[in-house]
Amino acid sequence: MECGYRIIRVDGRKIAEHRYVMELKLGRKLTSDEIVHHVDGNPLNNDPDNLVILSRSEHQRLHACSSRRAWKVEESTRAIALRAAGMTIWEISVVLGRPFSTTAGRLAKLTKESRFALASI
Repeated sequence: MECGYRIIRVDGRKIAEHRYVMELKLGRKLTSDEIVHHVDGNPLNNDPDNLVILSRSEHQRLHACSSRRAWKVEESTRAIALRAAGMTIWEISVVLGRPFSTTAGRLAKLTKESRFALASI
């Protein structure tokens, strides 16, 4: 797994599974400008019916609009507690109603901040 995506080996090269699934569906290699988007937001759900190709600009607009809402202290605290209880980032993102990538980034930042705070004590 890399950045929340399942990575596989095909003919000796590493490739994100969702990109490979889409290549098989289309019967051709994807270009670097084609982004495979998970419709349900779950980066591990690589069912061909859950994948759609977007341009880089379309994908950027889609995620920029959905992640602009500022994180409240209560959401951050809840995310940390849920992670400590053993929930996956995907599950936490669903519970909080946040995109997976935004939740993963926020948890990474919060974890880094708390390690720094503990080190300075």
